[in-house]
Amino acid sequence: MLRKTVVVMSLLLGACSSLDSESDFSQSVESVSHKGDKITVVGKKYSPEIDSSNGGDILKSNALVVLQASRNPEEKSVTGYMNMEVSYFKSYTEFEKASYQGKLFDLTELKPSTSVCTEHCTATQYISFPIDQSVLNSANGGNFKFDLVTNSDYKVTFIIANGYIKSLSDELANQRGQTNAVATTAAIAAAPVIATSAGEPEIESGAKSVQMIQYWYDKAPAAEREEFVDWAYQYRKTGSDVATFKSQPAQMMQYWYNEASLEERQKALSWLISR
Repeated sequence: MLRKTVVVMSLLLGACSSLDSESDFSQSVESVSHKGDKITVVGKKYSPEIDSSNGGDILKSNALVVLQASRNPEEKSVTGYMNMEVSYFKSYTEFEKASYQGKLFDLTELKPSTSVCTEHCTATQYISFPIDQSVLNSANGGNFKFDLVTNSDYKVTFIIANGYIKSLSDELANQRGQTNAVATTAAIAAAPVIATSAGEPEIESGAKSVQMIQYWYDKAPAAEREEFVDWAYQYRKTGSDVATFKSQPAQMMQYWYNEASLEERQKALSWLISR
């Protein structure tokens, strides 16, 4: 709860203008933090579009998305939440729930609502609701639409551009990749130098990449050994940095295969096929 409160205060007090559907989404990230085994990406303020058919009473709204994921590459799930400030004419009861993709969530109050009365009375709510992997998946195909709902079932539809959410998701994936690269580098530094065993194809001195592929091959799960041979043949000329394997031994084989020269890849592939 404290983390959400800190984030919403930056939403409410920040002086910078909000992003919207016409913005450059390459600059959507406000901050990135690494704490414990979690990586957190906080987006900049965003002004959602409001469905004109049912949002006539909305005066202003700002939102920001916060995404979190584990540093562990084997834990694929991403969680997060949407923080919002919503101002409207005080003509109906407060919003109590959020709804998207057929799912309904209770709203969390980040701080007490406020109201102002001059010629007209207006109210402002400061709220949060969870978002899950399905929101990130939908960002690849279209904008994110969600409803805020009152206890009388009156609802208002808000729309956030897919580019905004995708930018945050991409940054989270990038941060996880950098974290895994640090772990990979540490594993490389700790790995022993492998001597060629009798009966194996001879490896010329200095071909460390081939030696390391042999070393990690023996430690990889049997299923991923077979997958790696197919992958190595497919990328025998160019290599590929796209994360493909789950286990650390297979990831290490991929790393050293990409580090190898074309000649070293040919030697490594010959050795792999002979297995």
